[in-house]
Amino acid sequence: MFPINMRILSFVVLCLVAAGCAHVAPRYSASATNVEEIKRVAGNFTSKVAVGNFTADKDVPKSIMCRGEGPVSAPDEKTFEQFIKDALVEELRLAEVLDETSDRNLAATLNAIDFSSAMSGGSWSIHMTFSAKQVEPFTISIDYPFASSFMAATACEQVAQAFPLATQKLISKLIKHPSFQKVAGGQE
Repeated sequence: MFPINMRILSFVVLCLVAAGCAHVAPRYSASATNVEEIKRVAGNFTSKVAVGNFTADKDVPKSIMCRGEGPVSAPDEKTFEQFIKDALVEELRLAEVLDETSDRNLAATLNAIDFSSAMSGGSWSIHMTFSAKQVEPFTISIDYPFASSFMAATACEQVAQAFPLATQKLISKLIKHPSFQKVAGGQE
């Protein structure tokens, strides 16, 4: 028989192993391509844009479990929608089209977010609905593929590393959307 201390130690080790590790996405770095695209399109803008509330549907998680290895989450204890909002604000600010006092206020709801960490290749799926008083609500959906791994720890870390890149793809699709350009371009 194990002494009581060994049983407690074994239980603690088992709990730690079962809990897995958390995988936190890196902080966002603006996409030079997106910033340049915003600047290019900004030549047609008659006003600047504010970024309003970004919310999530009630079933959107703050983190997503990866292969029993542990949760994948945004950095700095942000929700996924807050991470995406901050990324958009950064890119608009760098492109010099952000004005938080503008009446052209773009809001969004994160409708769904998920990923696959399959050995054959992983992917992030993000679905968001954007709105502003100048346009009808419009949805942007992306799938961002990335390399994955057989090893759970490696695959889950690759998931976390790919989230900012998936966010860049989402923003790229947003800024090319006619409704975004209508909001930013000042066309009623």
